[in-house]
Amino acid sequence: MGIDDLVEARRQADALVSQIRPLQDLSGVGHWTFDVKLGDVFCSSHCQTILGLTTEAAFEGLTFDALIGCCHPDDQIAFRAALEEALTDGKAFHLTHRIRRQSGEDREGLVTQIVTIAQANL
Repeated sequence: MGIDDLVEARRQADALVSQIRPLQDLSGVGHWTFDVKLGDVFCSSHCQTILGLTTEAAFEGLTFDALIGCCHPDDQIAFRAALEEALTDGKAFHLTHRIRRQSGEDREGLVTQIVTIAQANL
């Protein structure tokens, strides 16, 4: 895979995200992406709102441990285990859990995570 292929893949991904963003806003859904190699987490703007993340915190970057910290304390072990299992075996998982915002407020509703692990050959 050459640089031109990577640039085209990024262009296609950006175009897809721009199409998805309005649908997420309408449906109240957000998404996050975890870069395993760098350990960084990217949250969509709606996901940031759901999690109660400040703009500053979002731009400073979110780590895997900080993402785990967004889960209600009683749900953190299950969330970490499910994500680590997905990273190990490459299979998607579905987990429902509560969240705790940075302000300390617990979200009344439940958050459903459906994660698909993509393999990249770079």
